[in-house]
Amino acid sequence: MFDDWTKQLNELKLEVESRRRLLESRQNDVESVVAMVDENTAKANQVKQSGQAKVKQLADKYEEIVKQFHEYTVKFGAVLPSL
Repeated sequence: MFDDWTKQLNELKLEVESRRRLLESRQNDVESVVAMVDENTAKANQVKQSGQAKVKQLADKYEEIVKQFHEYTVKFGAVLPSL
């Protein structure tokens, strides 16, 4: 009877160890995926910030062009009647 209990205990130990290894493997997989997601999120944020900076740069350039065009039309309008 004692031998049966020992055998069952050893089988249970093997099963627990097997499950522990499986869980460690799954945990490593999850940690890898989380690291990949964090990396992709950082890249996406960097692209977003870069895009926002470019949009601001283009908007500023647009405003500058509009201002210069307005100044040109005012000057041209002042010269036109004298021709």
